[in-house]
Amino acid sequence: VGFDIDVATEAVKRLGKNIEIKDIPFELLLPQTTLGTVHVIAADLAVTPEREKLVLFTNPYITNGPLVVLTPKDKLTLTKLEDLTDKRVVVIKGYTADSYISDLAYLAVERVPNLADAVKALQAGNVDALVTNADTIPTIFETYGQDTFATFVINDVNENAALAVSKMYPELARELSIVIDQMNADGTLDQLKQKWHLQ
Repeated sequence: VGFDIDVATEAVKRLGKNIEIKDIPFELLLPQTTLGTVHVIAADLAVTPEREKLVLFTNPYITNGPLVVLTPKDKLTLTKLEDLTDKRVVVIKGYTADSYISDLAYLAVERVPNLADAVKALQAGNVDALVTNADTIPTIFETYGQDTFATFVINDVNENAALAVSKMYPELARELSIVIDQMNADGTLDQLKQKWHLQ
């Protein structure tokens, strides 16, 4: 479940096609899509030049999405990126936060395969902070409680997220881009963002 899944489900429905959702480790998403065993990735995938060599991206359904830092409210008070110096930080492997944080030499980074593992590491005290995309924050708050965490936004990082389509299916990528634009124009994307507290 989640915002990305809702976007993909609605887009595929509008094309009159069936959808089968698979939960796959992030590091296998691009290889399986390249092989064509996965048609579409709906996983808050940031559009990057490196990924564009492997898959076709639809028009984005998230633009200018920032990164957010979460810490346990009762342990640390952090208000800016520099406060993470010498701290242990967890990120979800392969996501924008991973590539951004990995470039900061003053941080000790732990990579985990999914959001649930990242939050568990934070709650267990194995790390001092979690850095993740802003659109995952509503899910964290709904599951674990908003009062559990302190947060701040990393303002100089923004990303565009889109559906990624296997290069074996260029017509599907084109059709999905048209549908994403329609969903944006008719307010469906805004409704889904409101549902998942992204606005």
